[in-house]
Amino acid sequence: MLSSTPYQIPNKRYKMPIKYGEMEAYLTRRETIIVALLIRGMRAKQIAWELNSSLHTVNTHLSNIKGKLHCDNIFQLGLILGDYKSQITSITFCSE
Repeated sequence: MLSSTPYQIPNKRYKMPIKYGEMEAYLTRRETIIVALLIRGMRAKQIAWELNSSLHTVNTHLSNIKGKLHCDNIFQLGLILGDYKSQITSITFCSE
């Protein structure tokens, strides 16, 4: 489904590093796309619509992201990712 949207990161082995305190985690390409859209103000339902994906899939990705970053809720995730906003929003999305 990703090929039908303009939200693609060119490098297939892309892993976005997130360092928070002593913790280090890596987000997959799809997780990075979802986080970028979340930072731009979209809700999970809007992200699902934009990526031609189900809401369940987006929520699963968000759950995986929160697990990797040891967040209990979306608010904590926002606090951690706030430091990475410029890095995430500067990602160039492209279509194949």
